[in-house]
Amino acid sequence: MKRNKVPGIILTICLVILLGGAVYFGVGIYRDAAPLIASEGYYKDLREDVYIRKEPGQIPIPDLDKLNSLNRDAAAWLLSPGTTIDYPVVQGEDNDYYLHHLSDGTPNEIGAIFLDYRNNPDFSDEISIIYGHHITMGRMFSTLSSYKEQRYYDEHPRMMLYVRDKTYEVELFAGNILSGSEGFPLNFKTGKKKKEWIQDIIEKSTFSSGIIPKKQDRILVLCTCSYEFSNARYAVFGRVTEAR
Repeated sequence: MKRNKVPGIILTICLVILLGGAVYFGVGIYRDAAPLIASEGYYKDLREDVYIRKEPGQIPIPDLDKLNSLNRDAAAWLLSPGTTIDYPVVQGEDNDYYLHHLSDGTPNEIGAIFLDYRNNPDFSDEISIIYGHHITMGRMFSTLSSYKEQRYYDEHPRMMLYVRDKTYEVELFAGNILSGSEGFPLNFKTGKKKKEWIQDIIEKSTFSSGIIPKKQDRILVLCTCSYEFSNARYAVFGRVTEAR
């Protein structure tokens, strides 16, 4: 009596289809993850190259001369202690290039943390603006969104900004959800206008800091994407002072 081979053929076809689907989705996952893997590997190696310890027992700090020799557009290094924000800050000829390139110019959709092209690279402007992508797994500027909660601000109230021959402390004082079409001022015609701008930021802040910058204080804006509505942004504002 002959055995029916049809069920076996159908099973084989199903297995082939399932295997093909698994391979297809596996390739898709790798393709999506590859830019992040390359980005994280690059920035990890860069930290190892750039951080130095001048004296035994001293906390390592980034060597900006070494950084600039590796990244020609390097302006600074931004560090948020205890978080994943630990990146070089570069400045391009526009605000588009480093959205799609690592800080050494390698094409990568993860991009770099970059200073607005209109700003002075020494952060001497009244308002300096730094941008970065909101990347999953807490990379680039995604952890900025955690400042929507008071608890996170209480745990991470300040950042460090290293430039050539100077170290700045960034005292965070407000965080705003806003539209990407709003933009940020670089300077003000009067101290009154700047005071009004600061008051408005504080009133809309997602956390309370107790810090009210004065009109002569320099302000650093850290901006990334947010998802409350179309073209939403989240910006964290800090007062820039020389570290003691």
